[in-house]
Amino acid sequence: MCQQIPLPNFVNCYDGLRAMGNHSVMVRVVNSKLLGSVHIERDFRAYYTQNHQNVNQPYWDYGVGVQNRNGIKLVFIEVHCGSKGNDILQKFEWLQTILRTYNLNGYRCEYYFVPTGSAPSIRSSKYTSLINVGVRIKRQVII
Repeated sequence: MCQQIPLPNFVNCYDGLRAMGNHSVMVRVVNSKLLGSVHIERDFRAYYTQNHQNVNQPYWDYGVGVQNRNGIKLVFIEVHCGSKGNDILQKFEWLQTILRTYNLNGYRCEYYFVPTGSAPSIRSSKYTSLINVGVRIKRQVII
């Protein structure tokens, strides 16, 4: 990911799942080569702050790059209490805009929401809108 994917220059790429910190235990990479990870929220918040833009965006949390026999795939992971689902949908819409803006929407992408804490059951009707746009709701992400 660090070399293979043209990231914006203000986005820091980390080896392995290091960008995810403690949340990395929620991800397992199987049958793919891990290319690296990025902390989307931290890097975009810093960029927006530095450029005097609206820092109160609904940022997505993390991006992970993997490569397998089908090529490079970008996996986007949102870890959140997700009490509503609409807040996660706003983050997803923001992420789609970012992917288009930085010409990353041509990659194969997967999107995951990992509910934590007091989040409703992953089968809750509150998450229907997320499922309808292709966000997978899992307690652990297996790539």
